[in-house]
Amino acid sequence: MADQHSPANYTSADLEKAALSRFRSLISFLPKNCKLFRELWNRSTVLCLDFENCPNLLDQVMGQSFLLLLVAHYLG
Repeated sequence: MADQHSPANYTSADLEKAALSRFRSLISFLPKNCKLFRELWNRSTVLCLDFENCPNLLDQVMGQSFLLLLVAHYLG
């Protein structure tokens, strides 16, 4: 029986979920109620942060935009 955590068992949805979870874990200042998801724009993938549930924290997170970009680049 194959290990359930082996790469062969992952779907693209599983990999996307794992990548978003890893991003959130590395960005400790990202509010828990901030929605994090990705969208496809033409041939690019865009990381989206939705502050609808925490608009008062947007400015605080924007002040850390360099770290957001750094972690996104690190994760590829």
